[in-house]
Amino acid sequence: MIGERCEIGPDTYIGPYTSLGNKVTVKRGEIENSILMDGCIIDTEEKIVNSLIGPYSLVTSNSEGRPRGKRLILGERSRVEF
Repeated sequence: MIGERCEIGPDTYIGPYTSLGNKVTVKRGEIENSILMDGCIIDTEEKIVNSLIGPYSLVTSNSEGRPRGKRLILGERSRVEF
């Protein structure tokens, strides 16, 4: 499921069993088997799997490298930098 007014960039992979809430932005990254609630922003080289990311959370990365699976459970307005 993909909610209303989402932005999904060209360098992304939205895998099976993934739901995006409204106004979610995925600029870069791979997401599988996860739920991203309203207003999340994802801009990372990492692969996010089996995760629940709360509303208005920001997930970014600073480093370059091989994508590896990350498992996240984040509450509302969380921020994560890999």
